[in-house]
Amino acid sequence: MSDSDIVKVTSIAVTAAGGEAKVAKGGKLQLSAAITPDNASSKAVSWTSSDETKATVDSNGVVTGLAKADKVTITATAKDGSGVTGTIDLEVFMPAPVAGVVYTFNLVGGVGFPYTSEDTFLDVSGSGNDNGGHGLNLGDGSLVKLSVAGSCTVVLQTCRYDNASSVAVTDGAGKAVATVTIPAGAGSGEDPTKQSFVYEGEATTLNLAWSGNSYLHGVIVKPLTKADSFFVDTVDNGTFTNGDLSVTIANTNPNGHGVEIKNDHSSTVTAKLPAGEYILGIGTCKYGDATTFEVECANGDFKKEVIGSHVYETEDCYKAPNRTVPYGQYWIVSSASDMVISINTPNGTNKYMPFIRATSTAKPKGFVSTVDNGTFTNGDLSVTIANTNPNGHGVEIKNDHSSTVTAKLPAGEYILGIGTCKYGDATTFEVECANGDFKKEVIGSHVYETEDCYKAPNRTTPYGQYWIVSSASDMVISINTPNGTNKYMPFILVD
Repeated sequence: MSDSDIVKVTSIAVTAAGGEAKVAKGGKLQLSAAITPDNASSKAVSWTSSDETKATVDSNGVVTGLAKADKVTITATAKDGSGVTGTIDLEVFMPAPVAGVVYTFNLVGGVGFPYTSEDTFLDVSGSGNDNGGHGLNLGDGSLVKLSVAGSCTVVLQTCRYDNASSVAVTDGAGKAVATVTIPAGAGSGEDPTKQSFVYEGEATTLNLAWSGNSYLHGVIVKPLTKADSFFVDTVDNGTFTNGDLSVTIANTNPNGHGVEIKNDHSSTVTAKLPAGEYILGIGTCKYGDATTFEVECANGDFKKEVIGSHVYETEDCYKAPNRTVPYGQYWIVSSASDMVISINTPNGTNKYMPFIRATSTAKPKGFVSTVDNGTFTNGDLSVTIANTNPNGHGVEIKNDHSSTVTAKLPAGEYILGIGTCKYGDATTFEVECANGDFKKEVIGSHVYETEDCYKAPNRTTPYGQYWIVSSASDMVISINTPNGTNKYMPFILVD
């Protein structure tokens, strides 16, 4: 081809796939170069970036975002010697948090104040300073803004040397999420305490407003592990649904302590659940008769067992609609078919019922088979076992207090199930925690008549001893047996 026959490029138009001139940090974007005229002898181009610390581009026009930038210019240059170029200005933006990913922000070691994470998921501003080894020293007026992808557990790693401080948490719409208390004298530079709260909802930016001084060592955001656990406030007649639990109530007397089930069997309460096995909690109140609910289902294979009830000494019942402690009567129920469970009181008695809750025994918030010594984790539950005798019925806790079993849980309130076995002594476990505000109550235990205990590792029914435990700080709960007794422990579960 003679020089007179060569058709040079006269213009280049650069466009981005999808039509948006932006790329996420860590993301990729395909660019295209449209050559004019169509009959140009060579349509080959070379690609360059104006700032390769922010974005790079390969020989095929694929851009990779490296760091946040308002503008990076990508240039396509004709290779035919014409010198013609085409450009596009791109924004490199920070991606939103990704659902299901754990994010950890370490604020110890001199990150600077105010602080903004490189990925902009965490910003700290207002009153405060950088204390290096203790992270950020925050006080009245300090604000932490945390972007989350949706429902999650947020862990604050903190320490406090003088008075207690608190953190008020709201979502992007200003709705209250939680109030976190950081105890006086809690933690140290080497061993900070952990305060947790749960956010349930869509993607948002959480606002954490500090009151009082404390050190923030770090922040961890963990996806919220949803158990098959359902809760209905029973405060009026009608039908109420939460997840797989549907409750229908008729002809009761609504009351500040929950619906009052009449003493002539004229009230009706039914709880519908899919086939399976559940821990069924039925709220109780001091002002109702101290009798066992009647729990019935027409299914031929329906099984039920009452574990136990809260025993009232004060007016400490669950008062709907303000949820406090779910005091009640707890059962294990099961059927291979969908269940319609009727709940009533014996003739001549009345009961106030503020809630019904149901947890699938197949999917509690945390479940650990305790079949050997070691450390075992499921969800937020971490169990460490030492100096026990492994056995087909679970670990055998020795009768001289030489065995150690600890269960670690984030701050909060839980139903704690500790597996039992017919061959262990029929005594109550010793359940202790060093937290000053730790509360515990044994609900009840399975009573053995046959060898029907849970046999690890083949899970059947979680027969055991059930407790309500709570603390505003992370818990390390020790579980043991009284001196002179021994127990087989096949599992620990929490909900």
